[in-house]
Amino acid sequence: MGWDNNVSGFKFLYRPLGYLNNVWNTFSIVYLGILGLCGWYCRDSRAWLIFLYVALILVIINILFSFSRGANLALSVFLLGSTILFFCCKMSLRKKIGLFILTLSIIAFALIPYYEDVLKSMHWGETVSQQRSVSGRIASLYAAWTVFKEKPVIGFGSGNYSLAVDPLLFEKENVAFTNFAPNILVQLGVEKGITGFLIFGLFMGYFFWYFIKEKKDGGSYFIALTILAVGIKEMTFSSLLECEGIRVLLITLLAIWQNRYISCRYMVISAGPKLRSIAVLSLVILCSFITVFIVRHNRNEYFNYKCLENINLSRLDSASFYISKTHENLPYLINRSTVNWLQYNDSKDKKYLESSIQYLREAISINPKDVMLHYNMSVLLECIGRRDSAQNISRRLLEKCPDNALFCIGAFNLEYKSGGNGTCGVSLNTCNKIVA
Repeated sequence: MGWDNNVSGFKFLYRPLGYLNNVWNTFSIVYLGILGLCGWYCRDSRAWLIFLYVALILVIINILFSFSRGANLALSVFLLGSTILFFCCKMSLRKKIGLFILTLSIIAFALIPYYEDVLKSMHWGETVSQQRSVSGRIASLYAAWTVFKEKPVIGFGSGNYSLAVDPLLFEKENVAFTNFAPNILVQLGVEKGITGFLIFGLFMGYFFWYFIKEKKDGGSYFIALTILAVGIKEMTFSSLLECEGIRVLLITLLAIWQNRYISCRYMVISAGPKLRSIAVLSLVILCSFITVFIVRHNRNEYFNYKCLENINLSRLDSASFYISKTHENLPYLINRSTVNWLQYNDSKDKKYLESSIQYLREAISINPKDVMLHYNMSVLLECIGRRDSAQNISRRLLEKCPDNALFCIGAFNLEYKSGGNGTCGVSLNTCNKIVA
């Protein structure tokens, strides 16, 4: 990939707390903000300052050793702002310069064995991994713009970015693909449309403006600096909307800031008995709805987990029992079809095959754009002897995704079994190209 073996292993195998390296970088940037804010509030305690200083150095080195361009860029902005704030604080100039030189010396000493790799990480196309990253982001931008035009106002819904762009990227198998958006603006546009984009932008913009405006307390600058650094990082790799942990840390940062208030003003709203009854009833209905939704969601996840567990143990009857307890949502319909397919392979009883086809039809009716569901349908139809229908599906898939190896091989097998010419020649040529 263009990296030394030790660096490559670090980048792709290092998973702190199970998170990807790029996601962990965003965590680390928020940690810097929390440490900086704590340092501001504990500036009168030498023991706390030493502890926070050591922690700050370790987090900075952790980000530098991630070999991420976006993280290093965000870190540079944060360190530049922190340096300005540091030289504005009440301390003798001699101590400031000494501490600044000490910090640079520690970081430089830690980076000596890897300085070439750190510098290489700032390039755009020197290594193969960087070239793939850039090409994948460009392809993602084109795909995101295409799907954005389908639902520009409200988008495709939270967490549906990868599903929305999947037909234009991964299904073709000829461009790089990642389920993470190239930046948060693209993800907001695809998932939440113009409406969510404006709401989120105004919300974050207000926070940033508010903390810059609060000049009475220098701690506000650390929060503004953290929001700015996270925003820069999100412009190179979107993880804020995907990871709840990052959002919790940002809320923690705001909670530390909020605790500076000893007392706050409040307003009393007088309301009559009728209005209070309506308010209480509305809250009861809302809480009941949320409770039912959460219980239903957790119940479905539990039974689905038990189904997958029993499949791994080859207990297909138990797996069928548990998956039948779930509601008929798309993922559980697919798993019902899968369980019945496995039972058919185990017993050769065609009633399971018919049930598998029925569940798959219901799944396709919910999400007709999922080409893998159509491919699975062609396999099932071929098993019950409806080869013509299976071939029609296979040819449509091959026409839509001519570079997809799975569809090419599937079409070739169907044509070969039927003895026809049809797309057989095209599939065979494509298969030869893939093998070569």
